[in-house]
Order: sequence, then structure tokens, then C-alpha cells
Amino acid sequence: MQLGTNTDPYQRAEGRYALMPGIIAALRDSHTPFSILTKGTMLRRDLPLLTEVGLRTGRYTSPHLASVTERIVVDGAPVDDQTFVETYRELKPIVDLVDAQNKIPLSFFEIVTALGFVIFADAPVEVAVVEVGMGGEW
Repeated sequence: MQLGTNTDPYQRAEGRYALMPGIIAALRDSHTPFSILTKGTMLRRDLPLLTEVGLRTGRYTSPHLASVTERIVVDGAPVDDQTFVETYRELKPIVDLVDAQNKIPLSFFEIVTALGFVIFADAPVEVAVVEVGMGGEW
């Protein structure tokens, strides 16, 4: 899977430190089931159609405008603050594990993206559309 573009400022750092594959592998190893689709044009066009046919959908976008919780949307509604905080508490041991295995810690972006993946798995959503610059390497 290829993500990102040549103009993605995060791509160089991700290419050098490869942190997102680590958090994805840790989530996989913890048996957190989910699939990821990435294509920005699907966000506004296809998600409502998928919801209409009865699929549970998730959308993750970055950056946020007013609240970090607006990045993570399940069935058209942003995640509530309580779910966000509780999921962070669940994810923290995995973040610590990944941080211990790398020279630099996971960034805010990487942690919140992983939060989205866990929230989607917990929902569970059947389709998750992720629109972010995640490095172009995986």
C-alpha cells in the first residue's frame, strides 16, 4: 500500500524513523481487527453511500479545526470525549511498547491516528477511510 505524496512534509520523517508501521504491527499483534482504505476523494462521495446501504463507517481526517475528536468519526458522528480518553488509556501500553523499541517517541499525530484505528475496531466499523499523510512507505 502506498500513502502520501512528494509534498507531504511528514513523509521524510516517517521514511527515516518508520514509526507508523510499528504502531500498526503492535495493534495487529494485539489482535485489533480492522481494514484501512485510503483515498481522499472517497470521504465526501462514498461514505454516505456506504452508510445508506447499512455498513458501519469510520472516517479519519487530519488536521482538526476545533477539537481533536473531530478527526475520528463513526457513522457520521465525531467520537465523544469520554470514548477518546478511555481509548487513549487502553492504547497507552502499546504506545509505551513502541516507544521503547524506537529512538524517538511516537508523535501526537501517530498516537491520535492509532486511536482512530482502535476506535474503529471497537465500534466495529466495516469500512474506514483514512485521509492523512502517513509517510508513503506502507
